[in-house]
Amino acid sequence: MVARLVDATGAPLAGAFLRWATPQGPGVRAGCAPDGQARLEVELQPAQSGVTVEAGCRGFASRSEEVRLAPGESVDLGTLALAPGGAVRGRVLEPSGAPLPGAVVSLDSSGAEPAQLEGWRYVRCTPARLERVEVPLAVTGADGEFVLAGLPEGRVRLWAQAYGRVPSYTPPIEVLAGQESYGVEIVVPPLEASQRVAGVVLEPGGARVPFAVLQFEFHTEDLRMTYHSERRADGEGRFEFMLPPDALLTLTALDPHERFAPASVEEVRTGGPELVLRLG
Repeated sequence: MVARLVDATGAPLAGAFLRWATPQGPGVRAGCAPDGQARLEVELQPAQSGVTVEAGCRGFASRSEEVRLAPGESVDLGTLALAPGGAVRGRVLEPSGAPLPGAVVSLDSSGAEPAQLEGWRYVRCTPARLERVEVPLAVTGADGEFVLAGLPEGRVRLWAQAYGRVPSYTPPIEVLAGQESYGVEIVVPPLEASQRVAGVVLEPGGARVPFAVLQFEFHTEDLRMTYHSERRADGEGRFEFMLPPDALLTLTALDPHERFAPASVEEVRTGGPELVLRLG
């Protein structure tokens, strides 16, 4: 895909880039030529119909572009104008205070009110989408530190999450254009067995199915919370859900290559052994 990145006056942005956003963090990146033109190539997974692309530049807020495309197809995103933005520097920690490497930090794009944020933990702790990823993203290093650039100016909230962990969010943080806010700490506790349903998708012969398609629905017994979607297992065929204590999960796994029959489970509760969904 190709695009031209400019500022609010239409001038080309030196140092701007297009970057593939993946659930695991920032992916392949392509820098811009002096005229602001950039060309990015991505590799689609089987049955993947699109990607999220980040258009960014130091000192500017990133733009998220959800692009539908097929293998071998080229898409022109046109001219993308970026507004001024800033960055946040911080650390993601275990409850003990130890650093948590490999956590993904992202901007809260839900628009949820404070009272709704606890419910959003459940939505965020589901298998990932490949086609729709939040932008911008950062991944913590061995010391648990991160720098999340490309944030819009104003008050924002960040989320941090990792496999086997409860997604956690920050209070509102003030972001100033062209500046870096610092000192942010996000504590991400482990998921308890009473909160978690996890498992793996296997081929009939026992091999794992990377990026298996997962169709699911869960609801609480009083139906005050219901949610359904289609997501993907990770690159090792694993999946994980955080659920309310009285929730029931129904899940169907499908082969992204369409070689095998689906496998399903119904009305699964938290606290049980890890699920094995073996395709037929």
